[in-house]
Formats: sequence, C-alpha cells, structure tokens
Amino acid sequence: MSLDEEKRSKARERYQRWKLNNPGRETENRRRWRAANPEKHAANHQRYAAAHPEKIKEKWQRHQAAHPEKCAARARKYAAKNPEKVRAALRAYFSTPEGKIARRNGEARRRHRMKSTDVSATTKEVANILAAASSCQYCERPFSEMLPPTLDHIKPLSKGGGHEVTNLAVACRPCNSSKGARDLSAFAPGANVSVVAVGQFT
Repeated sequence: MSLDEEKRSKARERYQRWKLNNPGRETENRRRWRAANPEKHAANHQRYAAAHPEKIKEKWQRHQAAHPEKCAARARKYAAKNPEKVRAALRAYFSTPEGKIARRNGEARRRHRMKSTDVSATTKEVANILAAASSCQYCERPFSEMLPPTLDHIKPLSKGGGHEVTNLAVACRPCNSSKGARDLSAFAPGANVSVVAVGQFT
C-alpha cells in the first residue's frame, strides 16, 4: 500500500468512527451541504445511481414498503402536475416484458373485482355515459381531443365500490389519476358529483 493510499485509508477509518459517535451531527451536516449545494448533490446522486442501479432500486423499494401512503401521495401529486411525462413513462414501461405482465395482471384483478359486484354496468351503458359527457365531473373542464373523457368509480373498486351506473363518473385523465383509489370525500371534500341515472342511458 502506497503512502497516499494509507493516508486515505486512515482518514476513512477516522471518519467512520466520527460518524458512529456523532450520528445526529453527521446527518445534519449532510442536510446543510445538500441545501447549500443542490446542483452538486444532484450530479453526485446521478453518478451514483448510474453506477449502482440495483442499490438505488432496493433502497427505493424499502422506502416504499415503509412509507406506502407518503409515496402514493407523492406519486399522485407528480402525476397531476406532469400528466404527459407520466403517460410517456407508462407507455415505455408497459412495452417491456415486465410491464406487459403487470398490465395483464392488473386488468385480471380489476375484472375479478368487477365481476364480484351484484350489479354490473353493461358495455352499452358505459359507452353511452362516456359519449354523453361534455366535461369532467370533478374539475368541470370541457373534454377535447387533448383531454378525452375517462371512466372513474366514485367509490373505488378496491374499497368495495361496484361497477354499476350509480357509481360511475366521467373524469379527465389528470383528475382520474390524481383521485386514484381514494374516496371522493378524500379527493375533493365537499364536491357535489351528480350520479347518472340508470334509465338515462338504457
């Protein structure tokens, strides 16, 4: 071992001992440095992520498992602000072998939940509801070629809502993505979404 390598090794050992003895100070020092050097921090993180993609993936998975609600809220907020980026990322992901399996699996679970309800909206009813809608029932923006209508379950299927006409709303994609699996009261407190009548579209 050269003299320089020996010095660096001893410096690393001293730093590791200091970290163990001063965990709070070490964390605070890192936070201050990141706040003062955001560009350097971002560049360092990008270099590390490029060199260690598996470690970054494992760390993110651990964080998601430990903070599912926080991560879901952050994802919804990002999707609402960046719908085009999210759509592009989803298209890229669903074109991969893993993404194709995930999509088929998700669709199968959704079909199973829809079949398990007592009353199910027919294809004709759903098509008529979408065709008759002129604006999003949540944000009231008019639909267009760039903002097409999508079908949303007012009470999510994952929380026991039925795939029935009285539980269907027509929403724009940003609102639908932002609402996710939340109840209407959590997504838009005080909202007055008028539920369509079954006979209107039969």
